[in-house]
Amino acid sequence: MKLMDKDLVSSLNQELTLTSALPANKNCSIYKVPDNLKAANENAYVPRLVSVGPFHNGSKNLQAMQDQKWIYLKSLLSRHQSSMSSNDGSSLSSPTVDLTFVQSLKRLEKRARESYSETFNKLSSNAFVEMMILDGCFIIELFIRHRTIMEKSHGREVVDSDPLFTTPRLHSCLAWDLILLENQLPLFVLEHLVSLNQLREINIDQEPSTFLKELALDFFQHRSVVPKTYFGHRQQQHLDSSDHLLDLLRNSLLGSSRQCSAHVTIGRAEDRQKEDRSLIPSAKELSFAGINIKKRY
Repeated sequence: MKLMDKDLVSSLNQELTLTSALPANKNCSIYKVPDNLKAANENAYVPRLVSVGPFHNGSKNLQAMQDQKWIYLKSLLSRHQSSMSSNDGSSLSSPTVDLTFVQSLKRLEKRARESYSETFNKLSSNAFVEMMILDGCFIIELFIRHRTIMEKSHGREVVDSDPLFTTPRLHSCLAWDLILLENQLPLFVLEHLVSLNQLREINIDQEPSTFLKELALDFFQHRSVVPKTYFGHRQQQHLDSSDHLLDLLRNSLLGSSRQCSAHVTIGRAEDRQKEDRSLIPSAKELSFAGINIKKRY
């Protein structure tokens, strides 16, 4: 019995040692969903198509998208090189990642790790930074391609060689994956990647962070993640404090609701009721987004 007691003491002290080593992280903004919530409906919290960030990095059922991430990274780097060559008149070469690019992301690693509720010690520094680059550039290129397609078609989707844009249900599934809490990158990582790439798509007088937020909200608006009527007011002060894409979407809705409430005092009661009801997507919109509706009884 005494031997068992000693084992228990040793086990408790080991746990205490590990616990004391965990940082008191005030910068954490991306959390793992509690198991009791997942138990009710795991599909509501786990990505089905693409992993973003460390929580689901390496998941076997999401590996199919890894090749697409590399394709998007190459495409985004090509945009940067195209922009640079148009400025200095040089010829285009195969896109590459240089040492300065990687080192600038390395400097963000500690801050990025602190954004998560878990330490991910098994993920090496190089693996973590590669994930930041690959996932971040994938998201940015996805948003840019979406805007390009919409502008070419004057508001209508066009058939493109990209498989992510030829299947509406696939695209909608991707949009939902990007707003899952466990499937986030810190927004400052995305903003830094936009700044590094010096994209020609950015207006001269536009900040990279503003460009990114507009791209993201345009993407989610078109994918019917939330009703279009609640995207009319994009007050910058409501968006600057956003920690990640899900938080950006939340802040845009909060800013919109404040603006709407400020202007809704004038008007008929039935008009206000219509605006309130617009928050609830129709069954058709839910089905298009990949949500199945079942009878409870």
